[in-house]
Amino acid sequence: YEPFHKKVEDTLENSERASGERELGTDPKSGRPVIARLGRYGPMVQIGSTEEGEEKPQFAKLRVGQSIQTIELEDALELFKLPRTVGQYQEKDVVASTGRFGPFLRFDGAFYNIGKLDPLEIDLETSITVIEEKLEAARKALIHDFENDPPIKVIQGRYGPYMTVGKENYKLPKD
Repeated sequence: YEPFHKKVEDTLENSERASGERELGTDPKSGRPVIARLGRYGPMVQIGSTEEGEEKPQFAKLRVGQSIQTIELEDALELFKLPRTVGQYQEKDVVASTGRFGPFLRFDGAFYNIGKLDPLEIDLETSITVIEEKLEAARKALIHDFENDPPIKVIQGRYGPYMTVGKENYKLPKD
């Protein structure tokens, strides 16, 4: 055991830790390094380093099918194009991005899930269709609106009808 213990101690003191990082190249805009690595919430790409005194790095999550070992610089730089403005609808910006719950559109302060559509490739026509479908579904869900203070609404929800009073929700019996 003694020779083995000495090797373990030597390894702990002298070896470098595996970081799982892979440098892909240099960002042409900023001149900072582009690194693919495993982060707290999964595989990601970052521009810049986390060393003291440097500008805060930018982060982007890898897309489905991408891997730290196989991603190239061009693919990594594509990930930093989000959020992107798709266009204008009703004189307001339609912005496509990806977040914690997947790809989405942001329009007029509201968020619209776009499912399996790619936020880098979605066009304005498709975006307007998604937004209008979600708004129509919300209009159909409203059963009755009482003009009180605070406003009272009866809404058809996922699990049956419910009532909202201000910001409070109340379950309604089925009958």
